Amino acid sequence: MPKISVIIPAYNSEKFIAETLDCLVEQTLDDIEAIVVDDGSSDSTGEIVKEYCERHPFIKYFRQENAGVSAARNEGIKLATGEYTVFLDADDVYTKESLEGFYTAAKESGADLVIGRLRSFGAGVSEYNEFADKLSKKKTIDTYDLDLLWNFLVGNKCYNTQKLKTSGVVFPPLTYSEEGVFFTKFVYTGAKIAGTENSTMCYRRHTKEEGLSVSQSVSISLVKNFIASLTAIYESAKQSFENPGGCKDEGAYLQEIIYKTAHILIFQFYRHFWRVDDECLAYIKEQMDRLASMMDDRTKKRLADFNSDICVFPINVSKKDVAENAKISVILKDFDSKSTLESVYESSYPFFEVFASADSRKYAGDDVLKCENFHVLESKGFLKTAKKRARGEYVLVFSKPQKVDDRIFRFLVRFEKIPRPIKKLFFQPLYFLVNKKIT
Repeated sequence: MPKISVIIPAYNSEKFIAETLDCLVEQTLDDIEAIVVDDGSSDSTGEIVKEYCERHPFIKYFRQENAGVSAARNEGIKLATGEYTVFLDADDVYTKESLEGFYTAAKESGADLVIGRLRSFGAGVSEYNEFADKLSKKKTIDTYDLDLLWNFLVGNKCYNTQKLKTSGVVFPPLTYSEEGVFFTKFVYTGAKIAGTENSTMCYRRHTKEEGLSVSQSVSISLVKNFIASLTAIYESAKQSFENPGGCKDEGAYLQEIIYKTAHILIFQFYRHFWRVDDECLAYIKEQMDRLASMMDDRTKKRLADFNSDICVFPINVSKKDVAENAKISVILKDFDSKSTLESVYESSYPFFEVFASADSRKYAGDDVLKCENFHVLESKGFLKTAKKRARGEYVLVFSKPQKVDDRIFRFLVRFEKIPRPIKKLFFQPLYFLVNKKIT
């Protein structure tokens, strides 16, 4: 019996699958098996994996008709023969000691579930997940530890295979936070949980050129899948309270789930306002109103304080209103502004407007041209006219391409260490100073 089975769902993963498999070849733990479930790839993923299978017998390849990542992972669970099971996406990697770290911690603690560290990398990001870090430091973790609700990714977790299979817990057919449904349902079985700092999963963030991951895109289907997942988690939690021992503070625990649902709904979806269509925005508002009715005063204040740069009770989903209440006015002088425009419209702060000259209109895509906050002015006297028409309290003038970090507008609006009159006067140099440090 292998010590650990590594389940890898793969779909059109030719760009990264070799790197993922290499990290397994380099593991310090011997006697493992890697189960690659090809979910109907149409690129060279299968050929690449088969080449690795010839050189490394512990790697096994299985192919199925395209049915989604959940179905691929569930198939992997059926095929797993290891004492323990981990899940690794086909574009992520482990540090070379990770599997040994999982196995050692599981054997020493007798845990059914071991949680390691999690580091994001790629797309200019390199940071550790604070919640995974806190969990990894704990020898024993309570079923209702609130930090568990903020670390749903399955890649930094190791499961006792027998416990997993007998529990009947599987991944649901959803496309957002399905890992959270799987993870929490397993936790609610009464699984013994431990942490380990000796295992790190590296989660790849994708650039726009590489293709946005599911968690980086916005659509009403995705938002509905997210709500379905968090609703399932909420209901599972309530049901688990009936178990012996239960939760010491059921109300606080459920409020944490409600808060997280609203937090992600705003931060991951609503804040990308200008990339969201009207139907999706209406659905987000409907769900926010529902969640607000479930919140206690403390949770409402917590959500409002974290989103102090925008109004969340209620959120504004009128694109006309948001455009007319722009806080930041961005003025683009005549230059190839395509990349600048793309980065501005990826901002996590929606209350901005953009002025471009007629000569630079050609650099705006059709999606931007349709936005109510995008204004095209005559090239003659453009800068003077733009400044006169700017409605924002703060004005930025760009005369050359800029890579605008998606967090910077929100940060600058919330930045309260400088009095507003002075911040307004020196907003441009302040922007360049902060943007240089974070990009």
